[in-house]
Amino acid sequence: MTISLDDLGKKFINQWLFKGISLHIHTGRPLAVTGPNGSGKSTLLKIISGWMLPSSGLVTYQLDTRKIPSDHIYRYIDYVAPYTELVEELSLSEFIDFHFTHKTIQPGLTTGEILKHVYLEKDRDKYLKYFSSGMKQRLKLGLGF
Repeated sequence: MTISLDDLGKKFINQWLFKGISLHIHTGRPLAVTGPNGSGKSTLLKIISGWMLPSSGLVTYQLDTRKIPSDHIYRYIDYVAPYTELVEELSLSEFIDFHFTHKTIQPGLTTGEILKHVYLEKDRDKYLKYFSSGMKQRLKLGLGF
C-alpha cells in the first residue's frame, strides 16, 4: 500500500499545527514521526489513518494499482493509541466478533492465535470493563497487528 500526503496541513482555531507536508509512505518500510510535545505527531497519524480530516491538502491511498476511497480505508489501516476506547460493555469474545465484522483477519491467522499472542486466551468471557490497562493495551496491539 502507498499512502500519499499532498501539501497536508492541520489548523486548530487560528493556529497551524503543521502545514505543507508532502510525503509518500510505503507499506513495509519503516517510518519515524518525531518532534516535541504538541508538534502534531498524533494528529498527523490520526489524519493518515482516517480518524481526522486535514484542514488543507489531501491524503490518498493506493493498493497495488487500485485507489482506495478514504471512507473505506478503515478496512486496511489500524490506529492503536493508549487513549483509543474499547466497548467495555462487551466480553472479549463479543468484542473480537464485532471487530472482525469490520476488519479482515490476516490470512493464516485465527482469533484464538491473536489472543494467545497477547496472553488473553483465558479471558474470552471476561468483560472489557474488568480488564487492566495493560490487558486493554495488549488487546489493541494484537488487533492492530
